[in-house]
Amino acid sequence: MSLTYRCQLQNRLITLTQEMADSGEAKVWHTNFNGYLAKIYHNPHNERVDKLQLMVRNRPGDPNAHLNHISFAWPYSILEDNQGKVAGFLMPEVVGSETLLKLCTPIMRRKYKLETNWYFLHVVARNIAAIIQAIHLKGYVLGDIKLENILVNNRALPTIIDTDSFQVSDPYSGKIYRCLVGSEGFTPAELIGVNLADVDQTEVHDRFRLGVVIYYLLFSGPPFRGLWQGGGDSLEQSELIRRGLWPFSGDKLLVPSNTTIPLNILHPDLHALFLRCFNEGHKFPHRRPTAKEWCDTLEVALNEVIRCGKVDNHYYSRSYGKCYWCERFSDLNFDIFASKSIATVTSTPSPKVAPPPPPISIKSSPSPIPPQRWSRRKVLINLGLFTVGTVASNIFAQLFRQNPTPSPSPRPSSSPSPPSPRPLAPPFTENLPNGVTLEMVGLLAGQFLMGSPDSDPDASDSEKPQHQVKVNSFAIGKYPVTQAQYQAVMGTNPSYFKNNPQNPVEKVSWNDAQAFCQKLSQITGKTYRLPTEAEWEYACRGGQPLAIISVMMLIS
Repeated sequence: MSLTYRCQLQNRLITLTQEMADSGEAKVWHTNFNGYLAKIYHNPHNERVDKLQLMVRNRPGDPNAHLNHISFAWPYSILEDNQGKVAGFLMPEVVGSETLLKLCTPIMRRKYKLETNWYFLHVVARNIAAIIQAIHLKGYVLGDIKLENILVNNRALPTIIDTDSFQVSDPYSGKIYRCLVGSEGFTPAELIGVNLADVDQTEVHDRFRLGVVIYYLLFSGPPFRGLWQGGGDSLEQSELIRRGLWPFSGDKLLVPSNTTIPLNILHPDLHALFLRCFNEGHKFPHRRPTAKEWCDTLEVALNEVIRCGKVDNHYYSRSYGKCYWCERFSDLNFDIFASKSIATVTSTPSPKVAPPPPPISIKSSPSPIPPQRWSRRKVLINLGLFTVGTVASNIFAQLFRQNPTPSPSPRPSSSPSPPSPRPLAPPFTENLPNGVTLEMVGLLAGQFLMGSPDSDPDASDSEKPQHQVKVNSFAIGKYPVTQAQYQAVMGTNPSYFKNNPQNPVEKVSWNDAQAFCQKLSQITGKTYRLPTEAEWEYACRGGQPLAIISVMMLIS
């Protein structure tokens, strides 16, 4: 087997360095391309090749791009062998995460010494729903959702892997490349016993799978498990699903056991979604909650999850009125949420979704700044000549969307509020070819007064009248684009002054800048573009209604 392949996207050779896994249909390898793995198929047939080409061209928007997190290990580039035939693909490497299988089940948590709590699991569930919503918006179906195919890190940010098994459709020809695999316990009743190679699945089928995943997270086990009251041996899980039997179906054949966690510990809206998913949805699949409904409802439920006054690692829903986990421990002498004596997977006492960066402090100049007349236009012109375009803020900004946070409702002093699941987007760094990096900084969504006042003698008529403008959250380049960065992305350096590759690139037209953003998007898998005038001015103000001269000091 060859250990060297050509990356189609960058036209560079990729060397396989160490084998990671063998799934039977392919092997996954570490590579010499930092941050990327290679999946090499044993037999890449034509249908698979066409599907991979389509996936590389049509990535879903990543709802976590602004957090420098990979939400799904999507094919980045085709890999060709030395004869020019497709052998596999490159995909981003995900590190510092564990599978949901380890996180969901108490036995696995104890085995791997992972500490979590009910609040953290709510956040993970919400974020998985948001990621799946992004995939569904692209018209794709996951098909094979299972706990082993979802990773999560200590910020409660999930990553879906094995994406090449997804069902994808060509937006131009309409051709559907089906998902050929499924997993027991996650296959909806209408697909059990069906040859998946003959089925065009829809997101309705994924709705069932998502419901099962969320149930696992919040109840530490599968929904289709309980005390069998019928004759003979208990039915297999697939048969229970096919017949719609679970402890809360209302059918006396399967009832809750003494260890079954009751649904009423949930927020009432979340409780209702599970009944819709597994009761109504069994007879009428289209009534199953969508990924968006799960996401929105979990967001509501999160606001009602509070900490127990007795055990720090216990959280419960305010609507339930008391700590269920304390009750359960009293009845069963078993706590499914390990105490703090067990090593934690997080680096903080309580799980945080994505802690905001430290407050920005503007350093004072050693000597006073001489008075200057900085008009709005001067600032925009001076900044607009250099800085890189923004990451598009409309990359399906549902996950940790930066909306103004409403004032919290009063909470008892014995039940401190858990951390908010809406973090400020931290700075992040893009890794470009040739070892070059690109630093980006994030700004919160907000509004500001745009334009120049009538009192500004240097303002033109096009800058008036001043008006309120709302801006979505976005990320923008921290520094001017350097010659080294431009060379790494475009392969050329048009600058006249080439004495230092860290100097800003010049002799770049508007069309050149557009091409740079397009190529940068291809390299990173994110959407880059030039900022709007409103985004420029908002960035100049540092996302705040500050004096422009002060922010100039900060960003210059």
